[in-house]
Amino acid sequence: MAARTRLRRGYDMDVALAEIYPIVWRLVRVPATIRLANFHRVVQVLMGWDDYHLHVFSARSTRYGDAGMLEDSSVRNEYTATLRQAVTEAGLEPLVYEYDFGDGWMCRLTVVHELLGDDLPTRAVCLAGQRAGPPEDCGGVPGYEMLLDAMKAPKDEDDRERLKWLNELYPGYDPAALSVDDMNRKLEEMA
Repeated sequence: MAARTRLRRGYDMDVALAEIYPIVWRLVRVPATIRLANFHRVVQVLMGWDDYHLHVFSARSTRYGDAGMLEDSSVRNEYTATLRQAVTEAGLEPLVYEYDFGDGWMCRLTVVHELLGDDLPTRAVCLAGQRAGPPEDCGGVPGYEMLLDAMKAPKDEDDRERLKWLNELYPGYDPAALSVDDMNRKLEEMA
């Protein structure tokens, strides 16, 4: 009797920053069994962030994160919870990934397709996207918008300071640039 192959489950997920225009988004194929702690690392790579700050995933009223870091007993452990569990908990609503509670970055994580097959990747793969993620510690949505305005035409000393900060920490930053190949290289190294 032939051995039965267990089919893998996965998702094509739209990862989009909330309240940013032009939109910053990614389409990522990810195994349903990935632990949320690892999916956090995937989102960090997708947005070009360096994991300097706390984060939490929300699925309706359930929150997932590093419960020890957040010191909140109501937060479920992201090291044991899978993406599939969180997606199931969220139902038809997107998951929300909040990063850097000071800047308040919010990503909507929406399942575009649920996948089933034996040829699905065993790690996250970025399929498409648009625009670079905002730099760490730029001040959230309002700070990022001021930074983009300063990049177009600096008007005052504050704009010049913003550009000096950007050029020191993120030389060559281009908000319109995105390399899916570079992201996939980093995701492969992370795996």
